[in-house]
Amino acid sequence: MKLRKTDEHLRKRDYLMKYYEFSLSDLLQENQAYGYLSQTPGGITDNATSIQDFTHNNAYISHYQMTDRSTSNVQIAFVELQVKENNLQICDTDCGPGIKSSFQLSGQVASSVNYINQTLEFKKGHHNLLHTLETGGKHLLRANEKVEIFHVGLPLTTFRRFIDDTEKWGEQTLNRIERQHAFIANQQSLPITTAMLTAMAEVKNCVLKGHVQKLYLEAKITEIMALQLDQILAHNNLYSQQAFISNTDREKLTAVREYILTHFLQDLSIQQLGKQFLLNEFKLKKGFKLLFGKPVFSFIQEQRMQYAKLLLLEKVKNVNEVAEMLGYVNANHFSAAFKKHFNISPSALLYN
Repeated sequence: MKLRKTDEHLRKRDYLMKYYEFSLSDLLQENQAYGYLSQTPGGITDNATSIQDFTHNNAYISHYQMTDRSTSNVQIAFVELQVKENNLQICDTDCGPGIKSSFQLSGQVASSVNYINQTLEFKKGHHNLLHTLETGGKHLLRANEKVEIFHVGLPLTTFRRFIDDTEKWGEQTLNRIERQHAFIANQQSLPITTAMLTAMAEVKNCVLKGHVQKLYLEAKITEIMALQLDQILAHNNLYSQQAFISNTDREKLTAVREYILTHFLQDLSIQQLGKQFLLNEFKLKKGFKLLFGKPVFSFIQEQRMQYAKLLLLEKVKNVNEVAEMLGYVNANHFSAAFKKHFNISPSALLYN
């Protein structure tokens, strides 16, 4: 395979100036990927693929693993890929028509999809939603970088149930789908919240079987889609009752929210946030609640509790360690707050 330059719209990216290209399906066949395919009694198809330390022409990859779990209403995939010393462009022939939600858990990917006339930048800790019309896509990956992605695919019949056509964004989205227009929901990807991460962890760690597993997984994907669509609506400023907030203040309030999403473990105050983002106390408190549906401190507390739940679900910290991370001097006070928030004690969740 000859060394190539990237497509015209990607040439400005320094790390993508040159790459090696290969087909993922061809590579998996040639390297005898280890995996399994099974159909459960509940109508769930499980497909897992794994390869370690392989090359394909000049493509060097130390690790590839994909776990795909599908029902008639949703496709769920966890993908891990460790690239070695060369930038790679993967030609993906499995990216068919429908709604795709991509959550970039680590690394970053620049993708091009047929009929969407822009590069889709998926950065670590961010997500986006797109509508594709046909099979085919190309994904550029950095050398020496590990990529982890949580992917949700939905048929249009399922996605339509999530959309309110009485809202401006919902009406516009359904019209674009009906006219068969490929699109991306946001020009820039949005930050993944702790609530999203918690729901993803619950999907990954699901131990239910049969029909109840199908019900559980589809319910969790509905939760993730609700969180994603709520954030998309907020970012696009399309709630009619927020019309009096100026565009400048909207941008500042959105910046405050994104700052909180990455700094919620710090000791944040209204005064500090207002000074940092040039908002007076009234505009910050009133505007934030109107724009995002919760007061500032309720939003901060929600992020902290969701993060605590995620740590306990992943069993990476005990209750005392989680309480300390969240700033509680007394672990009992944390346990009481956690139980009030989730209606279950942290110790019960940890040892469940």
